[in-house]
Amino acid sequence: MTNSLMVRDVDTQLKNIYDTFKRVNSGNINGIGPWSMLYKETFLWDKFRVFESHWMSYVYDRSVTFPEIHSILQIIRPTLEQALDISAPPLIQEKMYELSRLALEIRLYGKTEDRDKYVRMAAPLKCFPPTLRYYIEAVEAHAKFADYLLYGSPSPRTLERILILVIGISNCPKGGVKYLENFQSLCLDYTQPDNKEALEIIRRDEGQHVEFKACYQSSNTKRQYDKKNLSQQRITSVVAFLNSNDGNLFIGVDDDMTIHGIEDELMQYHSDSEDKFVMQLTSLFRDSIYTRTTDNLELKALAKPKELITISLVSINGHTVAWVQVKQSREHLFFYRESKSNYQFFIRTGRNKEKIKPEDIERYLALQDGISV
Repeated sequence: MTNSLMVRDVDTQLKNIYDTFKRVNSGNINGIGPWSMLYKETFLWDKFRVFESHWMSYVYDRSVTFPEIHSILQIIRPTLEQALDISAPPLIQEKMYELSRLALEIRLYGKTEDRDKYVRMAAPLKCFPPTLRYYIEAVEAHAKFADYLLYGSPSPRTLERILILVIGISNCPKGGVKYLENFQSLCLDYTQPDNKEALEIIRRDEGQHVEFKACYQSSNTKRQYDKKNLSQQRITSVVAFLNSNDGNLFIGVDDDMTIHGIEDELMQYHSDSEDKFVMQLTSLFRDSIYTRTTDNLELKALAKPKELITISLVSINGHTVAWVQVKQSREHLFFYRESKSNYQFFIRTGRNKEKIKPEDIERYLALQDGISV
């Protein structure tokens, strides 16, 4: 195609879009009122995302004749110039489809497990520029609805109406915009709880940066408090975070994310005193975690654990939960002192901690240095 033919073709395309915008702005397309800016953005993105960059350069140049189109193109230009898997990430599309499917399941069957799965999936889902604005706002809508499921008290009729909108917020921008905007216009009445940050971390489930510990050892028939075993588990979890990455240990949360708190432990073993619990846990880390620098083999007790370990008791869903926040120190190695002559080295791998044999520590460090280079 010659330049003149390309310019003429671009002008024709832009004129057709201009006429479409003019009609919808006056409400003359099937009685539909003016399009929102978000809808116009997705409309133009859908129109032009398949064209080559040399063709788009003509679109940008010629669109100055049509000020409204030109201004919108400037907004979405970063996403048009990115690969499709960046402007419309497949993972985000897949997760949004799954959330819509779960919302449909909630609407049809109202099962608690579907609600729980929806909440767990919506909480950690994030979407950032240069992603198309539709996807960013759709992800935020799903997260807001997850909060509403947790903290609101909707009537069945209200929930039904909202679920229809949430189901419609699909992985197709043009098809989902109206549902998204109708959802955004709702006034969802709920109060976010205190310590929402801790709750959101818990909702993401266990992983490289999160671990849950109950207060009791459980069998199929009974629960028992095994102080030595529980203390060892808490210490080794913190050691693994110190050696691997920043992390969060929650005490009073089961592996299935059920929050039962530490109230029983406080009452039976700490005279119902939160201060005594925190002091005991702080002493436990100070006396049982030893450290050395990467270039000095001399082991020393962790003199000031508060510089790397923060312990706080937070109220979540009516329960008291111990939240241990751990910061990694790249200049030091950390060990669990099981006995006077037995020091164990742990790292974090996914949802689990792994013990490294003494003779393998240097090889592990060399491997880590190779990965970070």
